Amino acid sequence: MRVCLVFALAVMVVLSGLAGFAAGQVALPSYEEGNSWVYSADMTYSPGFVLNGTLEMRIADTETVSVGSTVYDTLRNEIIGSGTFIGVFEGHNVSGNWTMVGLENWDVVSLEVVRSETTLVFRGLIDVGVPLSFYLSLQNTTLSDVVQDTWQHPYDVGDSGNVTLARTSNETMLVEIEGSAPIYSSTDWTGSVAVTYSCVDYAEITVQAGVFQTHHILRTESNGLVEDNYYSDEVGAGVRIDRSIGGVVPVGEWELLSYTYFESQSSDDKGLPLLYWLIPVTIAILLILAALYIERRRK
Repeated sequence: MRVCLVFALAVMVVLSGLAGFAAGQVALPSYEEGNSWVYSADMTYSPGFVLNGTLEMRIADTETVSVGSTVYDTLRNEIIGSGTFIGVFEGHNVSGNWTMVGLENWDVVSLEVVRSETTLVFRGLIDVGVPLSFYLSLQNTTLSDVVQDTWQHPYDVGDSGNVTLARTSNETMLVEIEGSAPIYSSTDWTGSVAVTYSCVDYAEITVQAGVFQTHHILRTESNGLVEDNYYSDEVGAGVRIDRSIGGVVPVGEWELLSYTYFESQSSDDKGLPLLYWLIPVTIAILLILAALYIERRRK
């Protein structure tokens, strides 16, 4: 009977150690050059295009970026993507292929994107009664100065915070349709964007890259953009990311296909490191052996 009680106690000690390993706080990731993440991408774009394909993000370097009067130490994240699209442009069906190249500069303190430059190109056919060649390119440059930031690492379920961004954005569009003059437009926007973060819950997420224990982070911008990011410590990024307008109109869904992440993070990222949860395991074994020894002596 005593052996059973001691064994049960030992199991409880082991499980308590493993629980710390499974559900620790999320500490600030430690990214390195060469970290990369490949996602399947299902996106929509405002002219009425539906895009399918893949996107790869890769940490290429570190660099200093100035936004307004603020100088940021950043990680340079390079993006490349491609796939197919279908949609409608000015009442006519279009289809073809898309490509994307761009970069994002992540502030190493807040991990907010303080600068992004993206070029998205569509090439295909437009049906105006007869098929004509179709070309559309979009170039966007956005700068975001972090004015306020109360969303801090480490965080866990139930934690929340706010970020205020002073943002400027420029987007240019060029459309060329066979037999017609090119169409060019440019849009500028300047203003303040309020962002709310909250860590909603834990979730086990299965994607092509594997099965991951994640923290579900809800990110809401005052412009209506809502992001559900299922962040994995093991991956150093979201394994599934869903974006929508107002939580109603979907604009994108990304699922992790593969990744390369060199983990040099502190033990806070995933709870207790291997060495620490081996300690209760060792104690449990010693308790069991001691109980067996005492029981034998009593016989």
